[in-house]
Amino acid sequence: MNVNKLLLCMSLTLLTHDFFADSEKKEFSHKNSGTIVVTISGQTVVQKSKIGQKVQKKLQEEQESLSKPLQEDEKRIRIKEQELLKKKQELDKDAEEITNNKLLSPEAKQRKFEGLQDRVRILEEDKAELERLAKRLQADAKRLEGKMSQLYQDEMSKLDVQIRDIIKDVAAREGWDVVLMEEGVVYAAPSVSKTDVIIKELDDLDKKNNTPKLKL
Repeated sequence: MNVNKLLLCMSLTLLTHDFFADSEKKEFSHKNSGTIVVTISGQTVVQKSKIGQKVQKKLQEEQESLSKPLQEDEKRIRIKEQELLKKKQELDKDAEEITNNKLLSPEAKQRKFEGLQDRVRILEEDKAELERLAKRLQADAKRLEGKMSQLYQDEMSKLDVQIRDIIKDVAAREGWDVVLMEEGVVYAAPSVSKTDVIIKELDDLDKKNNTPKLKL
């Protein structure tokens, strides 16, 4: 599960949907030369803003923390697989040696083959237990994926609100009539992009929120 990829996809979905909806309500005309249209890259805002980077870091750390036990279980399963493979190879070798031993009578060979049956039974039991562990690991991984997906959604919703509020405030202050997300625009001249403006506003907000207040 790639945190950054999922984070960016979700940010684009949320931001693009809301701002296209807002722009449709404005019903502006291309003939109105006084209309100020600007574009913003939601992907760049999430990647480069301090707030966006903190969200990405938080999600990455949470994923690593939650997935660590699963990684350890997977490692144990891989070790167990190698052990079972080695035991099977030893059984096959012993069975072949008994078969090819010309000094043993048929009765002696039969007794030796019967002696291998306990090892075969134990191997089959271990194999069945390994399969159960593998299925449990798959179930745990699926639950983790669902939990992380919900966490991504929650964190991105909060970030989305912050970004949209900043865009609306800056748009009102700067006199922007329409704001479009660059990810959903076929073409826009670089000169109409205000992505850096929004990133700066977000960084200023983050700095303000994290500046210790002096006690009077």
